[in-house]
Amino acid sequence: MNGHEVASEIRLTRPEIVVILLSRREVPMQALALVDAFVPKLEASQQLLPIIAELCSRSQKAKRRQESV
Repeated sequence: MNGHEVASEIRLTRPEIVVILLSRREVPMQALALVDAFVPKLEASQQLLPIIAELCSRSQKAKRRQESV
């Protein structure tokens, strides 16, 4: 399975899970549409933690909005 296939399977079975795709190669637009974030492997050491923090923050805000409804 490649990353696109894994992301697709995750979206089908557990859509609430945040998906971050790391790749050294070009990523098809179809794969990018399935993930919450993309990080080039060569930049992962600098970008991964800030992206995780941002996605966690978004997730918490969305959860609070749902709870207040």
